[in-house]
Amino acid sequence: MSKAEKNNSTKETNYYKRGNVYYDKGDYDKAILDFTKALELEVEDKSELYYLRGDCYYEQDNQDEALADFNNALELNPNLVDAYAKRAWVHYYKNNIDLSLVDFSKAIELDPKNDFAYNGRGNVYHDQNELDKALEDFTQSIKLAPTWFAPYCNRGKLYYDRDELKLALTDFKKSARLDPSYNPTYDFLGDIYYDQNKLTKALESYNQSLSLDPKYGESYYGRGWIYKDRGLLNKALVDFNKAIKLQPSDAYNYYARAEVYSDKGLISRALLDLHKAIELDPSFHIAYCKRADIYYDLGKLDRALEDYNKTLVLDPSTTNANYNRGLIYQDQDQWELALADFNKAIELDPENGDTYFYLGLTYKEIGQLDKALTAFDKHISINGDCTSTYSQCGQIYSQQGETEKALQVFNKALELDKTNSEVYFYRGLIHYNKQTWDLALSDFNKTLKYEPQHPEALYYQALVYRQQGKLYKALESLNKSLKYQPKNPDVYNQRGLIYEQLGRRLSAKDNFQKAEKLIKL
Repeated sequence: MSKAEKNNSTKETNYYKRGNVYYDKGDYDKAILDFTKALELEVEDKSELYYLRGDCYYEQDNQDEALADFNNALELNPNLVDAYAKRAWVHYYKNNIDLSLVDFSKAIELDPKNDFAYNGRGNVYHDQNELDKALEDFTQSIKLAPTWFAPYCNRGKLYYDRDELKLALTDFKKSARLDPSYNPTYDFLGDIYYDQNKLTKALESYNQSLSLDPKYGESYYGRGWIYKDRGLLNKALVDFNKAIKLQPSDAYNYYARAEVYSDKGLISRALLDLHKAIELDPSFHIAYCKRADIYYDLGKLDRALEDYNKTLVLDPSTTNANYNRGLIYQDQDQWELALADFNKAIELDPENGDTYFYLGLTYKEIGQLDKALTAFDKHISINGDCTSTYSQCGQIYSQQGETEKALQVFNKALELDKTNSEVYFYRGLIHYNKQTWDLALSDFNKTLKYEPQHPEALYYQALVYRQQGKLYKALESLNKSLKYQPKNPDVYNQRGLIYEQLGRRLSAKDNFQKAEKLIKL
């Protein structure tokens, strides 16, 4: 070796050593300068220097420079295991998943005991939804490095995605014990505790995460949901605002804030946040569904229907969207479409009693009365006794001519709610048709006690009075009924008959003519 070569070798060694010292201190700028100076010298093997400088760039999140140096290192030394593993992570962060997988696999081929590469490849498999392969790699990484926190944390995330919460919890706890300073582990613990409805433990975990990193948006997001669930809307709003500030392009943050605004009655603000969430993520089906719910409550059914349709295109298994779209179709008298949506909602969630109630109403409207009764019975079996459901069953029995069954059901309904005007009215109709005038009048009177503007009850009250010969009382009831249904020809016709009985022929003629005119309309 010449004197110049020895001199270069000495300088290279000095820069190399000092560069490593700077690297270990986290002073990557100075480390890069020393590694660069070493590379400028005429030295025999520059592969490790390129790798070390690339690693500094990697730690600074300068992925392009890191990639260039790792490429140079591997061109000079195709067996440099660590360069493959680190380049794999660069490809991973640049979303070149296939290249990342190739490099991690190459690192493992060269060094079958490389725990770092197994952990990295496990992440790639996880992202590709190759969960069994990912689990195998994380477990192998743990076997090779049982005191390294990272594979425990990553395996915990995999278990979480599989909804194996106990296994996930065990791994996250292990990760936290091995490295108590890694805040994402506490964030994941918070997610699990939240899913288990252990809100106090979840809150403690999110707080721990934020104490380690006050700029970790995910933990503000998680903690915000706890505050919302506890009704602490102002605190929730503060946390979601922080999450948005830290992660302004995360659609979920805007959706979460929209939920708080909605609960606070700030509907315009809620809609603005939902618009933003959908702008950021046009495939965010939950945001479409929430916006549709708001439009539905505002009576903007066309907009609601459009958003429910979009929701179900993105995710046909969204139970709430099927259910609410069915309600819209019901309002629009599109019974077959409503029927399809309610049946789909029941298929997705067979224990939602409310869906059976509206399914029963739909069957009732299209004349499939036996199916309606089956649906109403199912609603009662899930939700328990319900006045409205018994009322609907009573109406069906009445239509089918089973008046005794109808009376039994109406009586059951009134045991539950003695102020239900609808039940009194329909029970009154049964008594009217049975010509038990006193019982009919009693029920129509009670209907009007709890709903004074019930036009049909006023009409039938008048008919009973007429049967009882109380013609002036009948007229009084008919006149009130006309205030609420001025275009009902039957009311004018009955009034004409009473005037005829009273000998007031001109008034009778006038009412008959009005009735005839309305019928022609």
